Amino acid sequence: MAVKLTAGLTDGLIDKSIVELASCPGLFCPTIAIDGILTRIRTPGGIVSCVQLSTLARVMERSGCLQLLITNRANIQLRSVENLTEFDLNDLQDAGLAARNPDVDHLRNVMTSPMAGLELGAFDVVPALREIEQYICETPKLAALSAKFSIGIDGGERVSVRDRANDIWLVAENGGYRLVLNLGQEWRSEIVSDDPVELVRAVADRYLQYADQVVNKSVKHRRSRKPRLRDVIEWIGKERFLDGLVDCTISEDTASPVPTFVPTLGKRGEAELLHLQEDPHRIGLEIVCALGKLTIEQINGLIAVLEGFELGEIRLTPWQTFIIPNVLRSSLESVKIALSAIPLNPNSNHPARGVIACSGKSGCASAATHAQEHAQRLIAQLAKYPDRPFPSIHISGCEKLCAQPRGSDTDRDIVLIGREVNGTERYSIEQYGLGYGLLCPDDAIAQIITSLTAKND
Repeated sequence: MAVKLTAGLTDGLIDKSIVELASCPGLFCPTIAIDGILTRIRTPGGIVSCVQLSTLARVMERSGCLQLLITNRANIQLRSVENLTEFDLNDLQDAGLAARNPDVDHLRNVMTSPMAGLELGAFDVVPALREIEQYICETPKLAALSAKFSIGIDGGERVSVRDRANDIWLVAENGGYRLVLNLGQEWRSEIVSDDPVELVRAVADRYLQYADQVVNKSVKHRRSRKPRLRDVIEWIGKERFLDGLVDCTISEDTASPVPTFVPTLGKRGEAELLHLQEDPHRIGLEIVCALGKLTIEQINGLIAVLEGFELGEIRLTPWQTFIIPNVLRSSLESVKIALSAIPLNPNSNHPARGVIACSGKSGCASAATHAQEHAQRLIAQLAKYPDRPFPSIHISGCEKLCAQPRGSDTDRDIVLIGREVNGTERYSIEQYGLGYGLLCPDDAIAQIITSLTAKND
């Protein structure tokens, strides 16, 4: 569905068709689903200020959006009754939640650890994040990149997002950034530069140089008309792609990777999820959101808490929670009490923690099952067993597995895959590396509850 934009927003911009709507819904290219108009707002690094939250709340109220969703790339998704107006879009742009150039807004797809710039011993990558975002916003030609083009920046944080797939990773090393490419699996190049923007610029320019010559392969589930970065690299060869890419330093040791840490989603059994910061007097408090959702009432309550305790921002996570950083240890209990009244829950064993579901049949034409509704049913059943640790459970409405992030551990995770059989909804279950036959939703939920309670008893 096209957004009504005035000439002031679109003057001098290239053809809107260059943004591939079906592949990558965004703020300026929303799509229609059964349950509303889907709009995705990019939040580089998952960093959202209190002022930006207030802007979001106003836009949500005006558009009839009752809740937001934190996505598995730490972005924000809205499902509204009405399309966003020109006034809404300007409001989001003024708050820094959108690029001034709609053609490149969806490319502000940059991931970092939600604790970036805060952890003791990690390299502060927030300045690089901001510089790259500014470069994207100020470079119209980047609109010709694949709509799925994505960047990750890793500073060696313990709260890591390195299990998430990105076209390129910039990994902090020896005072610079090593370029890591996604070739189906990560491949560490020998390029290390102290200029992260130059690395992104060079990769983008090389892609644009060859993309028109690459025939997009017929890949299952892919709707994009343009080749992905890895397709271009495969077509010309990685040596040719990297040859003369940038003036760089070569690491003395290209074999040993930079120490990074697998995300643990908090240590099970702890009363709450606390993240240590470089400032010993402050701490990050992680909040669980059922299926990544926050109602507008919770958002307004959260804003009041942030303002009351002089906390300036939240950090969205790709496991669909958020962290409130910089909480004074002396105020921690008071903050938790204030949050509980909203209610927002910092309990690491909350039954919603680890249950991830795609939008399902109500929000996606590809889905065969109502994944969100079934996830809510599962969470209600898990709630009958308080203070028990559970594995991650991914509920996908079809075989695209949108609810299962790359890097998940099939020996510890449970994956439900939606199918349609003779007009009825069914799930196949992969549990601890073992497969189960097709079950109706209620039987699939019962199977999971039975196996988990038996495992914990």
